[in-house]
Amino acid sequence: MKLSMMSALIVGACVLAVGCDKKSEPTGTGPAKSGAPAAASSAATKAAEPKASAAPAAAALAAPDFTVTAKDLYAEFRPQIEKGTADAVRAKYTGKTVRISGEVKDNADMMGTWELSLKANEETGKAFLHPSKAGAEKVKALKPGEKVTLQCVSEGWEIGPQFKDCVVVP
Repeated sequence: MKLSMMSALIVGACVLAVGCDKKSEPTGTGPAKSGAPAAASSAATKAAEPKASAAPAAAALAAPDFTVTAKDLYAEFRPQIEKGTADAVRAKYTGKTVRISGEVKDNADMMGTWELSLKANEETGKAFLHPSKAGAEKVKALKPGEKVTLQCVSEGWEIGPQFKDCVVVP
């Protein structure tokens, strides 16, 4: 029983990783065992293989629900927070994908959590952004004063707009 389960896992991983199944070898490694001519099998394999993309990873980002600057977002939120009427603006953004741009104010490890803040007004206002695992290296490399655009998921407002799963958009 354990061997059957292990075989199923290996075959499943093989299908996902290289497109093989029980009847043929991994894609591109030789003719299918079904007896099909190598040329026909090879042509069919090439037609079925996904095309490699030369475009940067950001091209694969889904279209954002909103595109906004840190300053504009802060200006939309702040008066509503002060009036105690921020539920509508929170509902508008929370859980949505937002492409946000601005000037890096701070970028540091904050007690084990990496946090990038964008300048959101001329005083102390900030938008707080936390990188995704995939985007962490590029986010960590940003320096205060740099202009940047990131795509993130909004988490609402605490002491400023909060974002998670951020990646730098070229």
